[in-house]
Amino acid sequence: MKCKGENSVGSALWALAGLLAATLVWTPSVQAQEPQQEQEVATAEPLEETVKPWSNEAEASYVKTSGNSSASTLALSNRFAYNFTYSEFLLDIGFLRASTTTTVRSNVDGALVEEEQSDTSAERYEVAGSFRQNILDNMFWYARGDWYRNRFAGIDSRTSGGGGIGYRFTETPTTLLVGEFGVGITRESLTNDTSDTFVELRGALEGRFKITDTTDFDFFVSASDDIQNTKNLTVKLNTAVSVAVSNTLALRVGYLLDYRNDPVVQIIRGDGGAPPVWFTRDKSDSMFLVSLVVKF
Repeated sequence: MKCKGENSVGSALWALAGLLAATLVWTPSVQAQEPQQEQEVATAEPLEETVKPWSNEAEASYVKTSGNSSASTLALSNRFAYNFTYSEFLLDIGFLRASTTTTVRSNVDGALVEEEQSDTSAERYEVAGSFRQNILDNMFWYARGDWYRNRFAGIDSRTSGGGGIGYRFTETPTTLLVGEFGVGITRESLTNDTSDTFVELRGALEGRFKITDTTDFDFFVSASDDIQNTKNLTVKLNTAVSVAVSNTLALRVGYLLDYRNDPVVQIIRGDGGAPPVWFTRDKSDSMFLVSLVVKF
């Protein structure tokens, strides 16, 4: 026969054993839940960053010489792009002007007289805007307009407007290749006091390729032709290699070519009743530029 004290001790031992068993069962379940919670926190996706819808790239080049002769060349260009959900707007501005200053010396009554004469030796201005609207994944329609002046090539003013379709052959962070084809109307005023308005066909190809993490190669070539006078073919080429110095600065080495298959014939009128003479301007103008590019 067991006494009352023995029953109390036995009950206490059974209670202690049950508490230890419950503790052993509960502790692993808590430890198993903690890593799962940590994993859920670790794999939680961060909030999506806001992507800037616009970009701007400005390019500047300046050369100046002084001394016995003086010359200066200033070239500026800017490309602004704004991306909408299914469309984009592009605005390109180009400016180039070169001038030379010479000193003309003469003897006036035994005294040296110096006179400086400044002349513009090259100038080129261009403004072009276009709007692209997606039709399919890689196809889009576009509308564009541009104004161009190059008096040394005989073009006092050339205004064009039109539209067409385009196709993105590839568009990745490292490669871009886009083509366009369309029609337009061009109004042209030349420095020989003639002008013309005509319908033209236009094609363009734009590309960008990342050579290394800091080096890019890009080009843009366009060709347009009068549908009634196929000799009036014009081609523009702009190609360059850019090396990034920082996230916002880059050095750019570029080559620009303007080609006109039917160059302007200039008339030089004589003085004192002399008959006029004619000369034909060169078909192409080319420029080689080393520039600083600022991206923001």
